[in-house]
Amino acid sequence: MKIDPQHVGVGLYQHDVRAKHLKESLEAVIESCVNEVGVEVNTASVPLLRHVSGLNQMVARDLVEFRVKNGGFRNREQFKQVAGIGDARFTQAAGFLKIPDGDDPLDATWIHPESYPVARQVLTELGFSAADLRDKQKLDELRDKLKMVNPADIATRNERR
Repeated sequence: MKIDPQHVGVGLYQHDVRAKHLKESLEAVIESCVNEVGVEVNTASVPLLRHVSGLNQMVARDLVEFRVKNGGFRNREQFKQVAGIGDARFTQAAGFLKIPDGDDPLDATWIHPESYPVARQVLTELGFSAADLRDKQKLDELRDKLKMVNPADIATRNERR
């Protein structure tokens, strides 16, 4: 990410590849990786954040400036206080921006904030709480229980509520 694509040596045939196509392909791979892994919002740089779905260079810069000015993010709802992050952008990006040490343990997961009520209900049904997500032993127990649960049954129960 720190090297311009035209400076990446790709072998004997590197000059046969159009710089524009190389750059577009590399950008697509970076974006795919960022959105596969997620980003720790309190440590990520602007060049990394701009690859998160829903964000661009300007909004990524605003996120970092907000973080520097106000301290690290404590919860995902704070993203909405950043200039340029409205409801649509929040919906696109929130699940990829993680806060490992935030106020809500669910903010460190892939679970989108709009699904927190359902996630909490599922945790309760299985005998856990969101706080248990920070305890390695309880997290392992939760994973084991989830392997024995039928997702369709849980979804059906939660749809009726």
